[in-house]
Amino acid sequence: LETAARVAMSDPDVEEVARATYAELRGSDDEQLKLVTKFITVNDLLERNVAGTLSSSYQFYKGLADGGASEATEDDILADVWSSVDDVRLDTEGWLYGFLLMAYQPLEPEEMQSYIRFSEGRAGQALNSALRRK
Repeated sequence: LETAARVAMSDPDVEEVARATYAELRGSDDEQLKLVTKFITVNDLLERNVAGTLSSSYQFYKGLADGGASEATEDDILADVWSSVDDVRLDTEGWLYGFLLMAYQPLEPEEMQSYIRFSEGRAGQALNSALRRK
């Protein structure tokens, strides 16, 4: 389901619909939204993705500075990257929720709850840890 959703999300129109779906559900008592939120929390997906994006931006700008294409200091780079954290978090949240709501839509609530229980357990945490190192 995740692979199919990732392929679908490569189409900007599909991504827009997925993000709009999340925007409509955000703050509601929707069962699927609650389950996706729990899945995101258990797997620390939002903060991990925000951190990865910020780290990538930092490395990109540092590379430009190290290569002489920019005169930005490390403090300048850090300030610039850190100033984007709220926008990055908002964008990441919209994409992540849109993606997971689409990916897991076909699952029955019990199936999603089972996946969350797996993610909370020792094997799920080990898998999540291994995926973070990749």
